[in-house]
Amino acid sequence: GTLLYQALRYFPKTFKQRRPDGNGGHIWSIKDTSRVLFQLPNVLQAIEKDETIFLVEGEKDCLNLGMHNITATTLAGGASQPWLPEYSRTLKNARVAIIPDNDRAGKLHATKTANMLYGWVSSIKMLEEKHLYDLNSNDISDWLQSHGVAELHRIVQSTDEFIPEGAITREEFNEVKSHLVFLYNKLKQRYSDRGVGGK
Repeated sequence: GTLLYQALRYFPKTFKQRRPDGNGGHIWSIKDTSRVLFQLPNVLQAIEKDETIFLVEGEKDCLNLGMHNITATTLAGGASQPWLPEYSRTLKNARVAIIPDNDRAGKLHATKTANMLYGWVSSIKMLEEKHLYDLNSNDISDWLQSHGVAELHRIVQSTDEFIPEGAITREEFNEVKSHLVFLYNKLKQRYSDRGVGGK
């Protein structure tokens, strides 16, 4: 409920950021301000309800998805800004669906974000541009003008879990873990039988 900072959009398309100065005015910088995900209260509620949170690029997309009762969030500054550790901690154990913008920068940003979130969230899906966009769609706001929310949910359901390149699945990790525990117990027993101390 406390205002930390604001991202303002101007026309023609430009952006500025500011934070309260404590005297009814603003400081036109958020350099020393704690960063949070956009619409943080809604995000926290969605995590409690085990609802999917859509991670998009830009506040406009979040607000347009919100008009369809979909919880969405983003970070101030868009694809040019790094994904911070505090964002991952906020989304711990959440269900997340990432929707990249329909360009190279959007794809790279989405992939980096997914890699950072892997292991923190209970589910992570990155929607493919080929399922969302055509020549007339640059982002999810464009897509929503000619498609419905039910279709978006079907795309999420049919999308496989995201796994970083070179990583192992949770099932594979659990399988390896069980073998390691077995070997550890066997070695522990062997050294115990020989009277060797230590951990």
